[in-house]
Formats: sequence, structure tokens, C-alpha cells
Amino acid sequence: MPDRKMPPPPQTLTQQHTPHVVFQPRTYQGMQQGINLLVDAISPTLGPLPRHVAVERMQRGQPPELLDKGALIARRVTGLPDADAEMGALLLRQMLWQQYELYGDGTATAAIVFQSLFNEGVKYVTAGGSAMRLRTCLFEALQRILSCLAQQKSSVQGREQIRQVAQTLSQDATTAEILSEVFDTLGEYGRVDIRSGHGRTLEREYLHGIYWASGIQSQELITDKIANKTDLERCAVFVSDFEFDDPRTLLPIITAAAQARALVIIASKLSERAVSLLTHINKTPQRFQAIAVKVPTDHAARIRMLEDVARITGARLVLQAAQEDIQRIQAQDLGFAAQVWANQDYFCIVEDADGGERRAAYLAELHQRLQNKALEDEQRTLLRERIGQLQGASATLLVGGVGQSDIDERKAKLKEIVSALRSSLEQGIIPGGGIALLNCQSALRKHLDSDDTDERAAYRMLARALEMPLRHILSNAGYEAGEVLARIQNEPGGYGFDVTAGQIRPMLAAGVVDSAGVVAAALERAVRTAALALTVDVLVHRRTPEFAANP
Repeated sequence: MPDRKMPPPPQTLTQQHTPHVVFQPRTYQGMQQGINLLVDAISPTLGPLPRHVAVERMQRGQPPELLDKGALIARRVTGLPDADAEMGALLLRQMLWQQYELYGDGTATAAIVFQSLFNEGVKYVTAGGSAMRLRTCLFEALQRILSCLAQQKSSVQGREQIRQVAQTLSQDATTAEILSEVFDTLGEYGRVDIRSGHGRTLEREYLHGIYWASGIQSQELITDKIANKTDLERCAVFVSDFEFDDPRTLLPIITAAAQARALVIIASKLSERAVSLLTHINKTPQRFQAIAVKVPTDHAARIRMLEDVARITGARLVLQAAQEDIQRIQAQDLGFAAQVWANQDYFCIVEDADGGERRAAYLAELHQRLQNKALEDEQRTLLRERIGQLQGASATLLVGGVGQSDIDERKAKLKEIVSALRSSLEQGIIPGGGIALLNCQSALRKHLDSDDTDERAAYRMLARALEMPLRHILSNAGYEAGEVLARIQNEPGGYGFDVTAGQIRPMLAAGVVDSAGVVAAALERAVRTAALALTVDVLVHRRTPEFAANP
């Protein structure tokens, strides 16, 4: 490393508003301090027999929050006294939150692999190695590991195997049984809503039809006051994002729907006068009924909903941006549904006789879009949600508990489990317990003694990092990691140590599995972020740090 003038000592939290620039070697030292502190707090949570992290709540007198998810722990450990350490923690925190939002799992694995690579990389670079060359070699080796993980992948077959995966994720037999029934019934894309229940246990309900979280425009349009919803049959459906202020502008739509028994108007907004017109029509329900349903306020969600409703009902999508003339609306512009119900929060369609063919053709299009490799992870997630929503059936999980805070915690955990289980069904499973990563050491073996110094260092760093999740799982369960690891290495590739049973077993057959997609994403994020962190040479602290809404 070139000689540089040493900067002042690290700034404390109260001093960090003073702008300053930090150079090596203090850059690595500060970042390393924050990264190690954060990972050391997260690593005890890895494995089926984890320990928890107790976090003091903001309100005095309340019991501490008990956490076992890496991303959530990382969000609670903020504002480190050393500003340089906080820089390292921020980098790690962002990586873990991205993993958590997309998969709901794999954050502890990502944190542990990241820590191992960063610490070993710092030793190598400060000893004179090239950070940029090391980064290139890490990326090359990563592809070999991902390929090795893919070779170990197998698909989830049948309800029993779904139950085994759910059991691994939830560590609860009742939850695993319910989830296996739900996903065996609905399939991997099936829509699963999670809501608060009224009892103390987990219950499920199934719903026929396609529905959206977008309710009726006005309470005045609710016709069944006891059930607090409106049910319509043989409905014409008008799909738009228009705002209706003058009730007379609704008349062409109502006229076009005259041959139907009811009309559903999907619109951005209706004035009180426009709602009054529909309320007046509903006074003679035996002749004709009409309601209006809201669209989501988010623009992207609004377009998705309108497109989906239009395609499954056969309606023409009428948009303000296209400067459509409402006065020219004809019967052929409307879609049709066998049944529609709406309440203050939701809107549901049960398709007519032709709707099944329309929906099947539309689902085929969406599946085709999903094959596009250029899609971002978030786009894929949204597309999978749309496919699940349009399956024609859904399940609601009603989460009970001893109080609202208990219910909220259980709901959050169940959402994570459902997300990870869905990933397992879609992308397959691999041997769990850290064994799949350990098996990937074989893909690196012939490069461990490379003549290229940077390549040799990168491959050895990765080989070490691949065994760290298993070491932590064993240690967290109370076993001597080195001793068990030596025993495992004499077994065939699919065997590992089941810490719950205390014996070496074939992981897949024993139901000790991980989601292939979750593990691959966690590994890739950890390697890429560690390689990036090793190329950070200078830290710049602002006078007034900008507030970030995301971790």
C-alpha cells in the first residue's frame, strides 16, 4: 500500500457532522469494525436450533423484541458510535435487506459468507494484493459455485415433500401441515393472503374467484349491510382509470350495460353526485344494479390491475391518457363476469363461461414473460404474484395469538416462511444444513494451487467461506464444529449432520433442505458485495449526512 498521511482518529457519533475524508488503512479498519459487530450479532440465529437476539424496545417498560432474522437485527443495530464502522454496517445492512425483501430468508447465510470473504480479503489486500484483480477472480469463481449448486438441485414433489420443506422453514408441525395443504391445492404461484385471526391458532380459508385489494367507491353502494358487501350476478364490467364528476357522463356506460343484470364500473374516482346516481339505480335491484370500484393509487399497481381485469373479462381498457370519449362507449367495450362481490377493502370476480379460456390464454402470456432472463428480481416477484392472483382460487391464512403484538410478530414470520416456501417450489431444493455450500468446495479445488496469486487467493477465500455457514449451524446447536466437519467429509456428497437428530444423515431423504433459489441469491449477494467492499479505498463523511428511508 502506498504511504499516506494518517487522518485524525475516527469520529464519534456526536462529531460525525464534521466533514472529513478517511484513507487506508483506516478505511478497512473502520468498515471491518462495523461489519464484524453486525455479523457477530446475526450469526447466532443461523440453523434449526438458533439463539435469539433481544432488542430493547423504544417504549420503556415493554419486554424486549426477540429476533432471529438477520435483516431485522441489522435494522435495529444502527447509529454506531464510530462513523467509519457505521459505513461498513450500512453496506452490509443494505445487502441483507435486499435479500430479505425478495426472499424472506437466507440473510444469516449471506452475512456469514460476506464477513468471511471481507476479512480474508482485507488481509490479502493489505499484504500487497490487488483488490481489483481479486474482485475479478471472485466473480469468476462465483459462477463455478452457482453451477455446482444448480447440479445439486431437485424439484419438490408431492404434498409430503412440501410439508418437509415447510417444516424446515417454520420448525412447527402445525404450520407445515397447513402450508403443505395450501400449496398442494393452489400450486407454487397460488395467492396466499395473511391476515389477523380471532383465535389463538393458525387457520385457513379458501376463496373461489380472482380478487384485488381495491374496494368499493362508497359505503352507500354496499347493499348487504350485515355482510358489509355487495354481491352481483351476470355483470357487465367497465374498466377505466377515469374520474367521474358529472353523473351524466355515466349514462352511456349504463345504457351500454342494459342487457346485463348488473354493472361494475372500475374508475379512479366518483363524485358524491355520481355515487348518488348509482345508489338511486340500486333501489330497484330486481331490475338492475350498479356499483363502482376504486383502482390502486400507485400508478404501476393501477395499470396491472386494469390490464388483468380487462383481459379476464374481455373488456376494452379505457384510459384517460388515450383521450377516450366516454360518450361513444358501446356494449362491445364492456367485459362480463358471472359474479362480482365488493366490500370496503376488496373486489372479486368469478369469470363467466368464456372467462376460463381468456384467463388460460392470458396466463400463458404471463408465464412467457416470466421466462425473460432480462427481468429484475422485483419484476419477477410481481409477475409471479399476478400469475398466482389469476389462478382462480386463493387461500387466506388467519393468524391468531394472545394479543395484537403477538399476532403481528407471527404474521411477519409467516410471510417470510411463505415467501421462502414459494421460492423452493419454483426454483427447487438442495441439501440443507450448509451441506450444499460445502459440496461446492469441489468446484474450486483445481484452482486452489493456481500459479496466479490473485486467483489462488480468491479461490481459497471462497473455499473457506463456503464452510462457514455449516460451522455456525453446528456451533449454535452446541456441537464442536471442527470435529463434526471432519466426520462429514468422509461421507458421500448428499450426507450431512442433522443437528436436531444429532446424527449424520442423507439430507434430502431426512427432509433437511434449503431453497435452491434462496441459497444461490444469498451467496451471490454476499460475494458481489464483499468484492465491492474490498475496492472501497476512501470514506467521505458529510457535514450533515442525508437521511435514507431504506436501510
